[in-house]
Amino acid sequence: MLRAKFFSKGTIEMKPWMMAGSTALALLYATGAVQAAVTPEDVWANWKTMAVGFGETITATSEARDGNVLVVKGLTIAMEQDGGKASGTIDELRFADKGDGTVEVTMSDTFAMTMTTPASTDGQPPVNMALTMSAPGMSTIASGTPDAISYALTAPDIKVHAEGADAADATKTAIKMDMGLTGTSGTYASAKVDAGQKLDYQFASKSAEIAANVQDSTDGTDVDFKFSVADFAATSSGMFLGAEAMKDMAAAMKAGFAFTSNVTYGAGSYEVNAKQADAPTKVSGTIGSGDFSVALAQNGFQFGTGSKDVTIIVDSAAIPIPDMSGSYGEVAFSFAMPLAKSDTPSDFSLLTKLVDLKISDALWGMIDAGNVLPHDPATLIIDAKGTATLTSDLTDQAAMDAMGGTPPGQLNTFDVNQLILKVAGAELKGQGTFTFDNTDMATIDGVPMPTGTLDLVATGVNGLIDKLVTMGLLPQDEAMQGKMMMGMFAKPGEGPDTLISAIEFKDKKMTINGMEMPLQ
Repeated sequence: MLRAKFFSKGTIEMKPWMMAGSTALALLYATGAVQAAVTPEDVWANWKTMAVGFGETITATSEARDGNVLVVKGLTIAMEQDGGKASGTIDELRFADKGDGTVEVTMSDTFAMTMTTPASTDGQPPVNMALTMSAPGMSTIASGTPDAISYALTAPDIKVHAEGADAADATKTAIKMDMGLTGTSGTYASAKVDAGQKLDYQFASKSAEIAANVQDSTDGTDVDFKFSVADFAATSSGMFLGAEAMKDMAAAMKAGFAFTSNVTYGAGSYEVNAKQADAPTKVSGTIGSGDFSVALAQNGFQFGTGSKDVTIIVDSAAIPIPDMSGSYGEVAFSFAMPLAKSDTPSDFSLLTKLVDLKISDALWGMIDAGNVLPHDPATLIIDAKGTATLTSDLTDQAAMDAMGGTPPGQLNTFDVNQLILKVAGAELKGQGTFTFDNTDMATIDGVPMPTGTLDLVATGVNGLIDKLVTMGLLPQDEAMQGKMMMGMFAKPGEGPDTLISAIEFKDKKMTINGMEMPLQ
């Protein structure tokens, strides 16, 4: 609830256009110029072209040569889309011809931006934000040609300070945020192609941190948030089209729009202090490492995120438990799916992973006061993949609307690479492979007929049931019914308290350990 309250006050409630636009602005401004060329004039011209491509309006009060330096003063960049807007000003940009085919780009140590987010779909009003960025000593060395540009960035320290408020009533919500990067370096390459602009960049900082405060006078909410990590790195590459082309995503992807992005970070820490209705709550912890990736192209979409060696401690006056803490070894979630209509099968995959989840003895005491259950770490892993043939482009909204409730494709294969569930001394493992007959949607109503087998092995389940009975959490008669059901669908395996089961679909029939089961 506190997390939802914090994020609903405007710190994250920014539509996709704002996230994309602010990222583009940050790249443009933080590097002095994302466009580099042999001469200062080429660099400046290319930068303006890129800004227009992002849907921005760019103006300057003066552009003049001072020896080998092109000086641009009074730069203003503005953008409006979907009911929101953003604008920024830079007092001075300097494009210095180094005489060796490269250009050094520097800028004023600080510059300012303002943003207004669109109203959210859940009724939250727009938020006005004012940002100031400071990057003394930042320099970009640009090289290449007007059609194939690269640059190298260095910046000792980059800091951003932001303040915001409810656009409808500034007395209701106040937001303050500080972000910082140290030891930053990066490379960037840009090349014009027929479809648009090909961009590639690498970015790394020795440390990254963010601190924020959100206050809401309507209910007395006051939230402080701190997060810091070491060894922050990001890479991205893609083919980008103009703002006009991006209004139709399906057409833009067919025209070549695509991108991939990866983020990694090392050890870090986080802390949230929240006061709501005079009940303070503190959540803190550490992170060993983490990552994030996303890729989008006409043929598919991929998303992945994960973290390792995470601890969490909760201290709340509303919950009288002395030690609410936990940890896990790894959490991961990823999926990949096709997007484009095709006459041949395309791959998809899904991974969900929670490894070695541990909770404190105090929390176990709420569940198992008599210490009856094994307090072993819990693990859940679901790793699956398959193939599907799409009959419509998922990015074509008109085509999807015309389909009504008809599925946009056919399922061809589905493989369970790994299924693991471990909790309280019991364990379930599974693995299986299936193919599907899409000409038979009647044997199992509305589902293509599968062929294949899912093999399951369970250990310690009977022992867990007995312990739940001892704890009084499971009535004896229900425990007996559960054991009888398992006896019908499983048979003893090797080792004590081990059950195995084979669920097989074959010849339009389903059997469990050889016993035929109804499909309807």
